[in-house]
Amino acid sequence: MKELTADDERLARKAIELLELFALNIDDTEQRIVGVCQRA
Repeated sequence: MKELTADDERLARKAIELLELFALNIDDTEQRIVGVCQRA
């Protein structure tokens, strides 16, 4: 396995942030979804 570069780490961190940001649930309200979009 190759060693991660700073760019690899930055990209991985951003991907995790986006996954956390867009993890919606079936019972989410419109208000919560709008809030998620505003934070994006």
